[in-house]
Amino acid sequence: MIVANMATYPARKSIIETTVPQIAKQVDKLTICLNEFTSIPNFLNEIPNVEPIVPNEDFKDVGKFILKHQDNDDVFYVDDDIIYPDNYITKSW
Repeated sequence: MIVANMATYPARKSIIETTVPQIAKQVDKLTICLNEFTSIPNFLNEIPNVEPIVPNEDFKDVGKFILKHQDNDDVFYVDDDIIYPDNYITKSW
C-alpha cells in the first residue's frame, strides 16, 4: 500500500484544504496528525482514504513520523504547506 503521513495544526487549516486532496488522490491512504485540533475538520471526513488523528498532545512536525503503518507499506512523509504536483508520488519512485 502507498501511504502518506502528514502533521498539521489549526493555523494551517486553510492550506490543508488544498494540500490534503492533492496528496490523497495520489496514495492509498493519507494519515494526518491534527496537532492542537479539538475536532476533525468536516472536509477531511469527506475524503475516503484520509485517516485523521487528533493526538492527546502536540507532536508538532514529528507527528508525521509516529503514525503507524504496515511493514510492507511504501511511506511518504509530506508537509502540510507544500502543494505537491499531480505526479509527485509516481515521480518519487
